[in-house]
Amino acid sequence: MTLTIFDLLGREIAALLDKDLSAGSYSTRWDAGCMPSGTYLYRLRVENFVEVRKLLLMR
Repeated sequence: MTLTIFDLLGREIAALLDKDLSAGSYSTRWDAGCMPSGTYLYRLRVENFVEVRKLLLMR
C-alpha cells in the first residue's frame, strides 16, 4: 500500500505510506506545517487498485 501527496503540477510532495499491510482500517498523519494553503492530490495504491482524489489544505 502506498499513499502519496502531489501538488497540482504533479510533483511528489510527501510519501506517507509505503508498506505491506493486512486488511483493516488505518490512519496516518501528514505534517503539512511548511506547505502553503491550496489544493493537493493524494494517490492511494493497493495492489491493482489506484485512487486519486483532491485534498484541500486551509490555514
